[in-house]
Amino acid sequence: MTVVTTSIYFGLRILPQTEPGNPPRTDVPVIYKMKCDDWIFNARVEPCVFGSEHAPKTVMLIGDSHGAQWFSILPEIYKEPDWRIIVLTKSSCPLVDEDYFYPNINQIYKVCTDWRNGVLDALDKIKPDLLFIGSASTYGFSETQWVEGSSRIFERMSKVAGQVLVIPGTPNLGFDGPGCVSRNLTPDGNIDPLACQAKDRMQETELVRHYLEQAASRFTNIHLLNLNDLVCPDGNCNAMSKEGLVVFRDSQHLTDAFVRAQIPSINERLKQFSNN
Repeated sequence: MTVVTTSIYFGLRILPQTEPGNPPRTDVPVIYKMKCDDWIFNARVEPCVFGSEHAPKTVMLIGDSHGAQWFSILPEIYKEPDWRIIVLTKSSCPLVDEDYFYPNINQIYKVCTDWRNGVLDALDKIKPDLLFIGSASTYGFSETQWVEGSSRIFERMSKVAGQVLVIPGTPNLGFDGPGCVSRNLTPDGNIDPLACQAKDRMQETELVRHYLEQAASRFTNIHLLNLNDLVCPDGNCNAMSKEGLVVFRDSQHLTDAFVRAQIPSINERLKQFSNN
């Protein structure tokens, strides 16, 4: 068993095997079983950690649920013993230096603000070689808030991480993906490829991607890793991929099976970045 000790508390996590045949709604990354995302309940910085503290390189994933959904690419690409993986997530908490009024709690999400500041302080100590970050595009910030609020976060990250890759948020399907697939499956397991397709769902995501590009362009070691063409090929989103995988586990989050199927394509894209 690997023992992990650092200057802040990093509880030891063991990476279990993925259970086959998960229903789409519960097909989530293994980190969701580890209680390292306390959502609205507290601002503790308590990461999931995989691998040895003696690993020569560290890769981190930070974000909300749209960032967390991509976790499963990391153990497949950044493997032990060369890499240690650290994950810090908080659902519905954007990596933007702006207060967020969260409708679910009907107030400013102060836990998010405090957690985000704690994460930036933790980064100063960890100094990862590679940092992935990801947030949803649906927080309703203005252009100035997205660009300047992201830039303030990026500035802190650029000083301590070797390289930062920003993953834009996933488009919203506009309806429940698994429900649509279930309603339209025939008894022999076939489905009309157009039955659960959604067009014109990219506008908000593309607009925020543009804002993130503006912010990232200010820093030489921060780049966008846009994966939305894998999610919505040719700009068309679908609850089921042409390979027969359920893409969305709800209306906006990806199934882990779909993410895992994208690993070869994502790995090819990562080769353009010098630290991979």
